[in-house]
Amino acid sequence: MYIAHYNHKEDWEPHYLSDHVNEMLSLLDRFELSFDPYNMTRSCIMLHDVGKKSNRFQSYVKDPRGKRGSIKHAQGGAYALYIKSRQDDDDDKSFLIELVCNIVAGHHKGLSNHDKNFFDSLLNLPNELADIEKLSEEEVTTVLSIIDSNYLTDILNESNLNTINIYLATLVRFVMSALVDADYISTEAYFSNFKADNRIYEQPTYNDFQIKLDDYMASDFPDQRNDSLDGLKQDVQMQSVSAGHLKGSMFTLHAPTGTGKTLSALKFAINHAIKFNKKRIITALPLTNLTEEISSIYRAIFGDNHVIEDHSKQIFTHSEYDPIRLATENWNRSFVVTTTVQLFESLFNQKPAKLRKLHRIADSIIILDEYHKLPHHVLEPILQQLDILQTYFNVTVLLMSATPFPLLESREIQQIELQNSPTEITDYNELFLRTPKRVKYEWIKNSQSIEDIANQLTEEVSALAIVNTRKEAQHLHRTLTNKKHNYEAIYFVASTLCGIDREKVIKEIKQKRNAGEPIAVISTSILEAGIDVSFPVVYRTLAPLESIVQAAGRCNRYNNDKQEGVVKIFEFIDSSKKDDVFQMEIEQTKHLLNTKGPDSFMEPQSFVTYFKRMFSSEKLNKADIKAEDALDFQKVSERFRLIEDNQTTVICSKIKGFNEKWLDEIKSPAWWRKVQPYSLSVPSYIKFEQMNGVNILKQEYSQPYGINLLREVTK
Repeated sequence: MYIAHYNHKEDWEPHYLSDHVNEMLSLLDRFELSFDPYNMTRSCIMLHDVGKKSNRFQSYVKDPRGKRGSIKHAQGGAYALYIKSRQDDDDDKSFLIELVCNIVAGHHKGLSNHDKNFFDSLLNLPNELADIEKLSEEEVTTVLSIIDSNYLTDILNESNLNTINIYLATLVRFVMSALVDADYISTEAYFSNFKADNRIYEQPTYNDFQIKLDDYMASDFPDQRNDSLDGLKQDVQMQSVSAGHLKGSMFTLHAPTGTGKTLSALKFAINHAIKFNKKRIITALPLTNLTEEISSIYRAIFGDNHVIEDHSKQIFTHSEYDPIRLATENWNRSFVVTTTVQLFESLFNQKPAKLRKLHRIADSIIILDEYHKLPHHVLEPILQQLDILQTYFNVTVLLMSATPFPLLESREIQQIELQNSPTEITDYNELFLRTPKRVKYEWIKNSQSIEDIANQLTEEVSALAIVNTRKEAQHLHRTLTNKKHNYEAIYFVASTLCGIDREKVIKEIKQKRNAGEPIAVISTSILEAGIDVSFPVVYRTLAPLESIVQAAGRCNRYNNDKQEGVVKIFEFIDSSKKDDVFQMEIEQTKHLLNTKGPDSFMEPQSFVTYFKRMFSSEKLNKADIKAEDALDFQKVSERFRLIEDNQTTVICSKIKGFNEKWLDEIKSPAWWRKVQPYSLSVPSYIKFEQMNGVNILKQEYSQPYGINLLREVTK
């Protein structure tokens, strides 16, 4: 009776290894394992802890003073399988076995690069595992009998090498995900029955969810058809419902701001889930404030118990035993709202905690909202990954945007040779012609100083000004605040404020605007999209075209003002320089303004031309993530970064609500999630110090700016 875990604090009956493995195997019936016709997941479960049979581990686990992690066990099952499998002549089966070895050996530390170095290290067996071949003989024999390579042989015969490599890398991550999730759940159940009970989730059918959505929308859309926004919303809805019944794995939904894309996308997804038996609807957005906005809508429709929100700035106020908090760890809910950063950096990761949720993506629908904001420097690997998910993991992808985005029309994208092409749900040009014109654009040709823009803002009743950098935002806010004005309040919103403070400010801004109070807001692009707030005039520093159009979505948003809103585009005399790609996009926008004027922003073809030029000018795989390197898991994980920056994350420990005792706790993923609302990304010149393994802000943090960047700016 080998022991896997022992709760010395409670002096309970040991958690025996045989029980642990059987519990994990029983969980597989509840997991979506359609992606694994090879029995890799079952094999990994049987082998992952056989190293715990060693005398050294059994002595350690029985000792209340034993130091966790001091006795290695993960390598044992991988070593024993690898040694035994080298007698097999089936090349395809042998390769699958090698992948199983990587998963088993890395189920605690993470996946290794699948190369000679990995197998050399695998064969370098520690002393405590010296008798592992004999101890694991039964498990290894069983695994060798159940590994089935037939499906892989078919894929190898039908696909090119690049496709095969990306497919196999994705398969390994999904199997690792299922192994880690089952391992965590079984272990957790031994130490806490209460947690195990709270993990139980009985998923309703999507027919049930469709009824809830129909009830919610019945009060939102009047039964009429005309050329107003209400009529357009109805048409987009109907087209989305129809598309939901179509075969296919990739769809695009392009519709102007205000035409109800969020709910129409849900209509599509639920109908598609019913028709094609999908298990989950995952919505990914570029900004955390968007996830908060969308998840609140989902919860209002479907109920709190069926929706989880997962991103780095998520604040959990409820206990560690809360069912939704637990479900966020492994995406065990019908609706998942997350960020594109969370989604894609997990798909390219190698660490167990990051991978844990991936097996839930199989047989799902992924809605990529604002997909035009996908960073171009990793666009090629992202599109290749989405293509593999569609082809081999039964995933349907819906790409959604308020702007016509010719992603798959450009020559550069076509050269990637994706296997799946999109079905367009709506005719954007037709919708655009029927959409009431909410705003007009004005181009202030002469460069402006901070003082000039502040003076113009004093003449407005209520206004939003969005600039490109945090320092510009602070300078403009301070300049405007020091002038004579008629605003009830002037707000500042930027990432120099911690998330917890920023959310408070945004909430107050919404309240003030809903009450019709005259206010001004100075912000960076953080307020550009996803915030449901409307101003009669928006000032926007010259920026990439899509950013300006997104900013215009905060202007006369509901089309209920007596006249069109105004979006005033300007350029600072001494504008702060950003990265080369951003500057290139600005130059393209400026060229469009100078040659065709601001009215061109109202023409769909302008967007098509703009984006095609961008694709032809930028590197779409700047991170150099090559298909032939897909199985080098550590290398890919290190290279793939959705957000490129040279900033450092610091914790503002002096903010109200932060408990300094937290700094003494173990720095687990749950710990980082807890402190995230009190953290900031700062440039290198900001002073911080290391304390207990984390960076603590050293300089002053205070309202209204959080970190003040204006010390060298003359008043």
